[in-house]
Amino acid sequence: MSQLKVLVIDDEIEIANVLREALEELKWQVVSVHDGETALRRIKAESFDVIISDVCMPEVNGVQLLRTLSESKLEAIMVLMSGFASIPLWEAYDLGAQAFFGKPFPCSDLIEAVHRLRTPLSERWSKPLADDLNLSGHIQVDERSPLGKFSLGRGGIFIACTAHDFARGKLVSFSVKAQNLSLEGIGKILWTRGANHARLLPGVGLEFLYLEPPCRDIIIKAIKSSKEKAYIPRGNISESA
Repeated sequence: MSQLKVLVIDDEIEIANVLREALEELKWQVVSVHDGETALRRIKAESFDVIISDVCMPEVNGVQLLRTLSESKLEAIMVLMSGFASIPLWEAYDLGAQAFFGKPFPCSDLIEAVHRLRTPLSERWSKPLADDLNLSGHIQVDERSPLGKFSLGRGGIFIACTAHDFARGKLVSFSVKAQNLSLEGIGKILWTRGANHARLLPGVGLEFLYLEPPCRDIIIKAIKSSKEKAYIPRGNISESA
């Protein structure tokens, strides 16, 4: 991968330094700052390929920073990290975060995520997965069902379902059959949600890992032409298909 320009934002200086040193070993150009206000000034003054931000910071925190950036046309990959459950995962991905890491985490996981997110969608979602892939289940959407609702984002899909049947981090196969859409593939569950959240459907947020043709090209074209900012939509009752 070509040299990337990365902004690391964390008020814990030691953690910011560890990340910077790990990424600089890849010959990436890394800038580290320790508060959200300084980060916003740097982002306005120069462009970055990747922005990695802590959630819990004084003054402008990572969520406020993400909200500000989601309102712009910024093309950078946005990664959030946190040592606390300070934001529901569906909010982070709905605001546009493309990856979320709970501290502490291996730097290798972060680097792998950046490599994957930098891969064009047509290549990322067309690569066949291993034959012995350990799938933990199958999710099927039927638009005639009371929970037959879904909504697409830039990196995956929210699917309304009985969430307790699945677990975060697991790989599943899925199929979505609706009037104007037939979608099949394999995905990774980024978050799950039960039925105890007002105005939000129970279900899962699923990141696409592989999409079957010909739906792959249709979805990629739809995403590229859409103004959707959510990486995975959170699944509002009024916004789901």
